[in-house]
Amino acid sequence: MTRADELRSLPGIRVIAQIGPDRLLRLGALSFVLVFGVVVARDYGALLDPTTIGGDVSNYYAAGQRLDAGRPVPRRRCRNP
Repeated sequence: MTRADELRSLPGIRVIAQIGPDRLLRLGALSFVLVFGVVVARDYGALLDPTTIGGDVSNYYAAGQRLDAGRPVPRRRCRNP
């Protein structure tokens, strides 16, 4: 038994060898795209909702309100110069 045959007998490697690395890579890429699409479709509205506290949209909106009211926008100081 050669070293390659020994490696192919391992449980995880055996599955990869049986499915084929190209097909497994395509399956992984497709899974990633599908999961990413589901997350974007599910959370897209919440990410752009200005009433979500702490989101970028609400922070920019609050800064605009402070500027309209004549108050300065607080600046953060950088800890590392």
